[in-house]
Amino acid sequence: EIWNLVFTELNQDEEGNQTPLKKKNVDTGMGLERITMVVNGLSSTFDTDLLQPILKKVCELSGKQYKKENEKTDTSIRIITDHARCVTFMIADGLTPSNDGRGYVERMILRRALRHGKMLGLELPFLYKLVDTVVDNYKEAYPELAQNRDKIIETIKNEEERFKQTLDKGEILLNQVIEETKKSNSKTISGKASKSLSAGITRLLTISSSRSLSSSERLPKGMPVRPGVEVPKRFFRFHIGQTVIPLAWTGSKTT
Repeated sequence: EIWNLVFTELNQDEEGNQTPLKKKNVDTGMGLERITMVVNGLSSTFDTDLLQPILKKVCELSGKQYKKENEKTDTSIRIITDHARCVTFMIADGLTPSNDGRGYVERMILRRALRHGKMLGLELPFLYKLVDTVVDNYKEAYPELAQNRDKIIETIKNEEERFKQTLDKGEILLNQVIEETKKSNSKTISGKASKSLSAGITRLLTISSSRSLSSSERLPKGMPVRPGVEVPKRFFRFHIGQTVIPLAWTGSKTT
């Protein structure tokens, strides 16, 4: 897609009823990156000089080669590249990661980049190491990036270290549950264990680890009773390597 046009004609209320707008309009967008891509005869915005320096730095840190391994690796490299730039600009604009509003969106973007970093074998913290590359590539047009360089690096690094602590704690708790479940020959994580994990991993919806489990370490395939079953106030879905374990709630929701 190079250019898009959106013909805005209807208003939809909360009940789903649609009525014609009094003033219809056309929304159009092309974007600097797509213009650059076309001018340079490229097929992807990630091949432009707007993103290539960041992408190359991701490859340098991870030891991976873009477009020479597999699509899964390429996807992770692109996500880290895009999200590193995104959070750098957000922090330069005065936004900090939090649990509410725009700050929560920023935190989720940052953590998504961290998860894909772990999928590439990167150890946290690593994302802050991309800030200099982003700043140096954009500071001429956006001088506020250079002015806030130290703040951006510090904010991202602190967020990474906090997230690493949560991941480490979550993996310890999860491994304990896995071992207890295996010893009891059960195919379902108990309600008690689910509550323990819920209490121990506050505000974390996904635990990810890049290490793979051998077939002997995997829980039985039939272990999940119902994917995404409700645990009080939250849904938890744990990933360890290629093993996905939705927590099954087998007790009362009120106990």
